[in-house]
Amino acid sequence: MASGFSVEPNVALRRLGSLVLVFALIGGLPIFARIIGAQFLPSTAWVSHSVWLAWGSGIFCAVFFTVMFMRNKPLVEPDMRPFMYILLIIFSPIFFGSLGKDAIVAGAPMLYTMVAGKPTELQYVVERATGFSDRKCRNDIELMDMPSMYDRLCGFPKDFRDSLRPGQTLIVSGHGSSLGTFVTSAHVAGQ
Repeated sequence: MASGFSVEPNVALRRLGSLVLVFALIGGLPIFARIIGAQFLPSTAWVSHSVWLAWGSGIFCAVFFTVMFMRNKPLVEPDMRPFMYILLIIFSPIFFGSLGKDAIVAGAPMLYTMVAGKPTELQYVVERATGFSDRKCRNDIELMDMPSMYDRLCGFPKDFRDSLRPGQTLIVSGHGSSLGTFVTSAHVAGQ
């Protein structure tokens, strides 16, 4: 006896899932670049113009992956403890939301810069140039009006960092575009 429900997989949902997965992969590119030692900064103009698109992408990815996870998993599985299930439900929106947001803020500009980039200079304003150095970011220089993960310059000499003051404008050079740059050097504007 035939039922009124389709047994075929939902093609539109699968295509939407593939699109969201592409967004998550693009959002992971800046993280991968940082792991291999490349430092990419999106431009301040791109960050300010794309803020709502980035938040929308982040929220969409967070909701989509969480709903798909909950839809495909029974509430209690023999091999999954309830505590782990609750942790996955709590942290999957945070994880996939940040990947979706990063896809717009830095991933797409990074891809564009890799393909169409040329030697370029972008301006950033110093927020703070003091603090502790760590393994992840040696002699960090914090930048104003930039999203977290993309608000620091790392690896510059301590003398250079110590000479900077809040509010100074830095000219950051590297392989880039109007959307961002792979940082190779920096100097204070007007010097």
